[in-house]
Amino acid sequence: MAKIKAFESISIQDLENNINEWLRNELTKYNHQVNIKQISHSYTNENTLFKFTALLVYEYN
Repeated sequence: MAKIKAFESISIQDLENNINEWLRNELTKYNHQVNIKQISHSYTNENTLFKFTALLVYEYN
């Protein structure tokens, strides 16, 4: 069954780092049996503050 993981950050670099850290942990815990099905990302600008978000759809093999 597919699962969804959401990420949010104030910079694109932090968002990338958060996703990479989560993925490294999942790959280690589940013996490289994580399958990323889809990635969606967006950004918004609220009162000169940027917000970057990403959704990952994944499942374990």
